Amino acid sequence: MPGTVRAADAAHLIELLGKVVGASPPQPFYLEDALDRAIKRFLDQSDAHEKKMREVLRHFVVQS
Repeated sequence: MPGTVRAADAAHLIELLGKVVGASPPQPFYLEDALDRAIKRFLDQSDAHEKKMREVLRHFVVQS
């Protein structure tokens, strides 16, 4: 179904986001930038089939 993600993919993305945030400088940063970096890292780790399925992760919006 369009717009849905697998639970394992969401969990892995959250893990990668934690690593990106943990490696960020101590000053304030934009969460959107950290999420974009985590998604890019996740997609870079994916094979072609997985990448196509996981591309939907780019469409999430951080609420403010």
